[in-house]
Formats: sequence, structure tokens, C-alpha cells
Amino acid sequence: MKTAINLRTREFVIAREFYWPRLLITIAIILLIALFLSGSVSIYLYQAHLVVELERLVQDKNVLQSQVAPLEELEARISDLEDRKSLISDLESKLNHWSGPFGKVYEVASEYDFKLTSLSTASKGKLIIRGEGPTMRRIADFKQALVEEQIGEAAVHRHMTYGKQFSCEIELTLPSADGGEQ
Repeated sequence: MKTAINLRTREFVIAREFYWPRLLITIAIILLIALFLSGSVSIYLYQAHLVVELERLVQDKNVLQSQVAPLEELEARISDLEDRKSLISDLESKLNHWSGPFGKVYEVASEYDFKLTSLSTASKGKLIIRGEGPTMRRIADFKQALVEEQIGEAAVHRHMTYGKQFSCEIELTLPSADGGEQ
């Protein structure tokens, strides 16, 4: 005879079979939810930390920009001065220095008793000399001496007047730096 009789219903037996798997699934779901919540909180805290760090870096940047502003202004002024210096050197290289020819004209004029009344520059390296001489011969000698002294390549009378003193205007073509006419 049977001493142990199973009086449990089928539903109870089936429910008892699924007890541990359901318990494990429930625990796993609870752990996943806890993991998700802790991850969300840690991401939120990390984001808050990054916002604070960003604000600190922006403040540091503003402080550094205020300290660097005078240096940037100084660098801009230095570059402007360098640009001006290069422009000046370019202009000076293209500049026809008139002091040399003027000085030589004065020296030659004093040798030939030619009284200079004006010296002026004209276009394309030409020098206009106005003055007076005691004789026509001295004026011609003065004109010839200008060419011989290599002050100019050619000297041409523009006009001459006669009176107590002989007045004349001479156009002198100056040699250019490269040897040809300007």
C-alpha cells in the first residue's frame, strides 16, 4: 500500500516548478533597474561635474584673455611697424636721392661763377637749373662741366635771356641707378 498520497493539485505543482526561475528573473530585473538608475545618477553627476569644470575653464580663459590682450595689441603694433618698415625700405629703394646731384651742381656752379637761382626736379629724372652767369662762355662751360662731371647724361638749354647778367634755364637729364634714363 501506498503510504504517501500526493494531494497537491496540478496547478500547485506547476507553480512550484516555476518558483526559482521566476524569483531569479525578478531579481535580475530588479538588478537591471538598479544598475540603470545608478548609471543614470552617475552620468548626471558626471555631467554636473563637467558643467562646473566648463564654467571654471571659461573663467580661466577670460582671465587669460585679459592678460594676453596687451600682448596681442603689442604684437599687432609690432607687425604694423614691420609693415611700415618694409614699405619705407621699398620706397627708399625706388627713391631718387636728389641731395647728391644738387650738391654736385652747386660745386660745379661755384667753380664757373654761375649763380643758381633755383633747382627743381621734373618728371623722369630731369633736373631744371635756373641761374645767372657773368658771360655766355661761363654758362656754356658750366653746362659742359655738368655732363663731364657725370652729374647728368645730357644738358639742354631751355631758354636764355640777355641783360646785365646772362640768365638761363638748363634741363639736365640725370642718370638712373641702372645706368639708363629714367
